[in-house]
Amino acid sequence: MRSALFYFLFFLTSSIIAQSQLTSASAKVDMSTEVISVTETLNFKLPDSIHNITLKALKFQKIAIEIIEVISEDKNLDFQIIPDKGLHQIRITSKEQIKSINLNYKVDVKNNNIQIPLFFTDLSAATSENDFFIAEIKTNSNDYLNVLFPNVDLNESMENELKILRLEIPALPSVLRLERLSTKEKGFTFLSIIDGLVALIFVVIGILIWRNRKRLIYG
Repeated sequence: MRSALFYFLFFLTSSIIAQSQLTSASAKVDMSTEVISVTETLNFKLPDSIHNITLKALKFQKIAIEIIEVISEDKNLDFQIIPDKGLHQIRITSKEQIKSINLNYKVDVKNNNIQIPLFFTDLSAATSENDFFIAEIKTNSNDYLNVLFPNVDLNESMENELKILRLEIPALPSVLRLERLSTKEKGFTFLSIIDGLVALIFVVIGILIWRNRKRLIYG
């Protein structure tokens, strides 16, 4: 009897999980002010019986997240922050079926090497084309953003004297990695400086090898 009940619960749970999917995601990131504002939208396919969901995001040093609100169909949802050393975790509860969530939060970054955590779930993602995840990053017109991850082609435009960067990829990333510089510094990004230092090291090693070889030949 216990064995039959166990298998029934197992297949029931598996069936619910199989019916649950993250169908698409997007994020609007406002970097025009000192504190970064993020609105992340997650769209779900869930059974009627599911009225809560857990979201997770990676923790990074010197980066603080403040969750402002969770909205679904113009209604504020209750959420609970779950303590975790390695992750930001929140449990969202709704009285109605969850179809879409808008998660509004702020990211406080102390330097120009920026990592913006994005919330994700343990649900499987629906198969899709390149536009499964769409991000729009808004910044001041005189700022330059070097998008390190995901490293994809960007569509740049202007809106109300603000610069808008748009990207599309076929999966939800756990983080957006950016480097913020002024336009005057555009040619000297962090990565280009590292590349230059590596090249300089190889040049120095080459000179030392050449000098030692010359000394061995001529004594």
